[in-house]
Amino acid sequence: MLTLETVQQGCNDCRSCSLHVARTNTVFGEGNPLARLVLLGEGPGQEEDETGRPFVGRAGILLRTTLSNLDIDAAVDLYIANVVKCRPPNNRVPQKEEIEACSVHLDDQLRLLKPLVMVTLGKTATDAVLDTKDAPIGKIRGEALS
Repeated sequence: MLTLETVQQGCNDCRSCSLHVARTNTVFGEGNPLARLVLLGEGPGQEEDETGRPFVGRAGILLRTTLSNLDIDAAVDLYIANVVKCRPPNNRVPQKEEIEACSVHLDDQLRLLKPLVMVTLGKTATDAVLDTKDAPIGKIRGEALS
């Protein structure tokens, strides 16, 4: 039976791309799996790789502070994940092959989470989910797409 735990274990065991070689931890996601809101980022940075938790570095602190200021509890009101589950070297943008290799995990994760709303955080996440790689992000920003 497919569960978030089995999908996460698949990530932990994954060797589908070269990112697994240097990882300390996979960064699967966290929050309330029953939440209807999913925030989706690009991939883990150094702090995330070290802790195995998404959005705990500088950008994550800003994100969580902003959410808190809006009375949104990241542990209760949403689920946070990334397109790729392993840190790219030097925090570079994940390559197409890495995104494709990790898409099986992300697709299963999203299928199980069943979000009502998904907010992509940046161009990489937007491109990965919506296949918009040729569109400048400024052209699709603010658009509700299905």
